[in-house]
Amino acid sequence: MPVNFHAVQFRATQEGLMLQKFVYVTGAFDYLVGAGAWAGALSNPQPGQFVSLMTLGMFLMMAAACLVWASKDMKNRAPVIFWQGLVRLVAAGSVVYAVPAGLSETWEYALVAFDGTVAVVYIVGMMRITQCNFFQLVQCKTA
Repeated sequence: MPVNFHAVQFRATQEGLMLQKFVYVTGAFDYLVGAGAWAGALSNPQPGQFVSLMTLGMFLMMAAACLVWASKDMKNRAPVIFWQGLVRLVAAGSVVYAVPAGLSETWEYALVAFDGTVAVVYIVGMMRITQCNFFQLVQCKTA
């Protein structure tokens, strides 16, 4: 049975567009999370938390800007998305460790479901888009 390369290319293009939209939307969501960190810092300033929350909020907004930018040319900017996937994977793993250890609250398991899923999609998606392996993307290689 011959392979219909047009259909394969169309499928890859459709998957790429879906992934591009996914990265754009989930990345833009970080603007809201960053603004929420600022709101928490400004509404109830606490010693030892204010500077951290303000900095974290700005870092999340920078991550949002980077992801929105990277979503426009994923093949060449894949390391940005890949490394954000690693950041989210660490966040999810930290919650999995922290809740049973009493360092976090059980409602934070919802973060594992969201960030863990996004992390896997970012990491696997960038490996598929670039045809690079995990270690190549860790080294920011895309070709």
